[in-house]
Amino acid sequence: MSARKNPHAVALGRLGGSVTSEAKAAAARANGALGGRPREDREVKMTPAEREAYRAAVLCVGCDRPLREAHPTIEGHLACEAAQQAAVRAELDAAHRAADERARVARRLARRRR
Repeated sequence: MSARKNPHAVALGRLGGSVTSEAKAAAARANGALGGRPREDREVKMTPAEREAYRAAVLCVGCDRPLREAHPTIEGHLACEAAQQAAVRAELDAAHRAADERARVARRLARRRR
């Protein structure tokens, strides 16, 4: 359980955090003149050599061979991956159907015992 905050302390903290000195204002102006805060780079960029080393080291999920030798193009890899996902989905569906059937049989037997 969290403790309730003292509203007076919260107000004092809010006031203290909003203080802007001349030095802070000057630094903010200087940073803004340089373009401001840099954006976070969300995409990992690999050089072609790094990408090739990655493809040589990583195995394809669908066929357990190195990506480079299994699929020279990314399209081939994506098709293999999609086929693997479809196979996994089919296995899961079959397992769910079997579990549903077992549950139906168990309910039927329970009704007969009453």
